[in-house]
Amino acid sequence: MNTLLTLNSVVQDDLRAVGKELASTLAPLPGSTMLITGGNGFLCSYFLETIACPNDTAWHSPCRVITADNLRSGVAERVAHLAGRPADLTNLRERFSWNPTVSLAEGLRRTLDSYRESACASQ
Repeated sequence: MNTLLTLNSVVQDDLRAVGKELASTLAPLPGSTMLITGGNGFLCSYFLETIACPNDTAWHSPCRVITADNLRSGVAERVAHLAGRPADLTNLRERFSWNPTVSLAEGLRRTLDSYRESACASQ
């Protein structure tokens, strides 16, 4: 299914303009796989639409997209129409039975603490 057919004309025009403007930046993506965190949020969902457009219309080898979102502020339905396509928006929680046991903030704190401890130990 062509992503552009499911979007209103303003968004279609916008995605075409963004794709044209970012063509050289997006050039390495065909055939690659990328992980997008927060893919169901407002900005990341727009980015996913931006990748889906050339996947449908321009690239010979699509970019595979995997997204992880805890849905604290994202909306699952925002990108549901992209599921199962070359821009495969597979939720890691469902696919890999990923169930975080700490909040994002706590996970970042622990990561930074670990980096600090490693840096101190190496001095």
